[in-house]
Amino acid sequence: MDQIAGSLAEPFVFIATRGPSNLSDSILQVVIDGEEARTAAELMDRFATEFEFPDYFGRNWNAFYDCLADLDWCPPTGYVVVIRNADAVLADEPLHPEFEEPSELAVLLDVLLRIANEWNTPINEGQPWDRPGIPFHILFLVQSDRLGALQDRIARTGREIPVFESF
Repeated sequence: MDQIAGSLAEPFVFIATRGPSNLSDSILQVVIDGEEARTAAELMDRFATEFEFPDYFGRNWNAFYDCLADLDWCPPTGYVVVIRNADAVLADEPLHPEFEEPSELAVLLDVLLRIANEWNTPINEGQPWDRPGIPFHILFLVQSDRLGALQDRIARTGREIPVFESF
């Protein structure tokens, strides 16, 4: 588990049917239940609670990105976000006519992919904010009998997320 969780290598966002069991204490594991994040508002509330976003969090996609990009208040050596029951995430959002899938799912995937890439990339600009790459991985955890449904939902957004049997 620590080999993936502590790695700066891609993929940073993936699907698995078995989640992590033992992670290093220096890696912050945040668990979001997809059944409690069936709408964008619920998803943002869950992330805000679990990551202890500041009170000024605006509960929109830009604010969501901003808070995940700046986690000064929880500075471990790595992050693993586990979204269990991932097939339920944003399932109650209205369908986008082009994708026949909630457009919020596409936005969520884009934000998570961008955030993970930014955290995993070192910053070396000779500035006070320079830092090494910090592992940040997102696991969409789903029961094996629901894997196909989740893959179909993600495929309809035009995004690709790799699948592993276990994390």
